[in-house]
Amino acid sequence: MFLRCSPLCLLIFLGLTGCQRPSGISTAVGGGTRHSATPSGSAKSFMALNSYGVEPLDANPNALTFQNGILQIIESRCLPCHAPNNSMNLPNWTDYNTIFAKRDKVYRFVVASHFMPLMGSAQAAAMTDQERSLIGQWINAGAPQ
Repeated sequence: MFLRCSPLCLLIFLGLTGCQRPSGISTAVGGGTRHSATPSGSAKSFMALNSYGVEPLDANPNALTFQNGILQIIESRCLPCHAPNNSMNLPNWTDYNTIFAKRDKVYRFVVASHFMPLMGSAQAAAMTDQERSLIGQWINAGAPQ
């Protein structure tokens, strides 16, 4: 006799039991947010989705900090619009206190909706799902400095 289970339930069960997913299985979550189960093409152990609905990567989220990982993404994807003293009077994301205070909005616009960087911009085209996921992990871990 088999139990009925949704595909997501099955994937979580497989992850909790240490099984691996075959490459190419998608874990679409949150109204269009797309995270590939295997960004590099090889199978990896599945972990349950965190409270923001982002699949944790193999990297240790405790080691991910603003200075170690997030600032590099900001510098390559969010500047010049969110640079210090920008002409549009937008928040300066290179300042930890500013991004920490607005981390919920950053999550909504960068990770959940993919609205930022602005759709159609070179930065948006270059930003990877892995970078978005790392920002989500960082916020979910308390946005350590």
